[in-house]
Amino acid sequence: MDARVRQGSARPVLESQGHRASNNCASRALPSGIMSEQVHPYTGEPLSVSPLTWSHAAFVSAVQHYARRSRLIKDRLRDQVKTAGEVIV
Repeated sequence: MDARVRQGSARPVLESQGHRASNNCASRALPSGIMSEQVHPYTGEPLSVSPLTWSHAAFVSAVQHYARRSRLIKDRLRDQVKTAGEVIV
């Protein structure tokens, strides 16, 4: 477990890593929203077949995983601060 998660600052950690990764993927999609399997690391141009269902499925799976983990961490933090009388929005 990341030390920042143990210290109660998990939200910024998740948002910075999760948002950065998902925004990176989304920004590499073609204007139509289609994703290719590979992109050039410097130009972002597609290097392989498009559309590729595998790429879309992996992206959706990652976003779902991120949402579940984010919710779990928020719920745990909310439970921890209830005993202190604080409120997390």
